[in-house]
Parts: sequence; C-alpha cells; structure tokens
Amino acid sequence: MTTGLLQQLRTALRRRRTCRQLLRLDDRMLADVGQSRAELEHELTRPLLTLRRNRSARCRTASYHKRLN
Repeated sequence: MTTGLLQQLRTALRRRRTCRQLLRLDDRMLADVGQSRAELEHELTRPLLTLRRNRSARCRTASYHKRLN
C-alpha cells in the first residue's frame, strides 16, 4: 500500500511540474500542443493526492459477481 501511495505522489508531483513548465509558454504555443492556460491552472488547484476509499470493498464485490456468473 505504501508503494502505491508513493507512486501516486510521484506521478502527481511530475504532473504539477509539467503544468508549471507549460504555463511558461504563450497561449499560441499552448494551443499548438492542445492545452489551454485555464486547464493547466485548474490542474494545479486540484488536490495533490486523492485517496480511494472502499477499494477493497469493490474488489470483493467484483469477485463475488464473478462467482455468480
């Protein structure tokens, strides 16, 4: 579980670094790569990590449904 959280954190930090680098470009260059300044700024306001709750419950439910079929 700890490894998963570390991987999520690493990915989130990489995403934020990329957003900050892209925000240095002008609007025309951002449009060329299919991004907008608003989308990038919104991405930076999102929480760094989103913890998934009831993950194990979904896994148990999925295996239960497999047994029924």
